[in-house]
Amino acid sequence: MRDPTNADFQPIAVCDGRGATLLHAMLEPLGRLHLDVQSTLSNRWTDFHEHGRPMRLGQGPSANAVQHYADEHREPKELERRFAKDVALWLRDASSRAPDGHLPVFVAHRFLGALRAELVDDIDGIALHRAELQGMRPAEIAVHPAVAPLLRKALLPKPAIVVARAPQSP
Repeated sequence: MRDPTNADFQPIAVCDGRGATLLHAMLEPLGRLHLDVQSTLSNRWTDFHEHGRPMRLGQGPSANAVQHYADEHREPKELERRFAKDVALWLRDASSRAPDGHLPVFVAHRFLGALRAELVDDIDGIALHRAELQGMRPAEIAVHPAVAPLLRKALLPKPAIVVARAPQSP
């Protein structure tokens, strides 16, 4: 793994409802993009209620008690929202450590709405793009048509602006 302490790298993140990955992109000789995985975040809410969970909740002490069943429709959305909140905190931290404060994030379309809802107050520096890249190898992400042009633009050296002065007449 390379040392990203200098400013010649661009961080990017990829995520979906199962996990997120932070990568650092660098330009190698001949303009080839190289990505290194810096950190990952797994969804800790995936199997949150599956271990030893009763099928019926709220069973009372008598046979006549009202039986309440677990809500199978609302719970997946709540667990997705919890993970989106975790990812949003993680992305804000990664964005604050980026050399220019800019972090492009490629999000799977099914997770994009939940993540956007968590970032609505504090989206500065985080640019969301729709692409399903989580689970791909870094080399595959580097050549993806949605990623490569964006990274090349961010990593290419910026031309110096030279102010030309008009000759002064005597």
